[in-house]
Amino acid sequence: MAELCNTAVYATCNPIAVELSYIYGEEPSIVTISATLYLFMHPLSTFPASYLIMYKGSSMSVKIGSILTLLGVFSRCLVRQSFIYVLIGQTLSGIGRPLILNAQASVAVEWFPTNQRTKLMTMLNFIVTFSGILGYIVPPIFFAGIIIDEKSPQHVLDTGDSRFMYLLFSEAAFSIAFLVPLLIFISSCQRTILSNLFY
Repeated sequence: MAELCNTAVYATCNPIAVELSYIYGEEPSIVTISATLYLFMHPLSTFPASYLIMYKGSSMSVKIGSILTLLGVFSRCLVRQSFIYVLIGQTLSGIGRPLILNAQASVAVEWFPTNQRTKLMTMLNFIVTFSGILGYIVPPIFFAGIIIDEKSPQHVLDTGDSRFMYLLFSEAAFSIAFLVPLLIFISSCQRTILSNLFY
């Protein structure tokens, strides 16, 4: 679920970039750079993530990645102060991505028997793809029924702002619902519990 929460935020702004550029007075290229920042953090954070997974364990890596994701989704909720908070939030979530994504193989090896690993990895890879698709499909749904362009009056821009805030708060609430329990319950002891169940 950590990967679902993290990857879903990746493309939030891109499908509605033109609308957001009018609502917040930013160039469309600034709006779309939010996804680029998210993706750019992956190669930069991969080596530290691998080090953390190897020496501190996959549960610690997933916890830190989940915390960064939560910080990212809440930072984006400050968009009314400045669009820079969306960029900061995307960057934080992007740094958290390899901490979660790269831990998948380690979780499969540490917590699941050999005959379950292929199914688990297939499911986890599906979740990555599915959550990326959701990130592109959901934002336009929030903007259905309104047209925002350079001629839009202020009340239409305000409606667009409210819908974007609702989208951001929905993503934040979804992340809280899944990541806070994960932060509480994930630990190295799961390895022992799952090993006892499957062996």
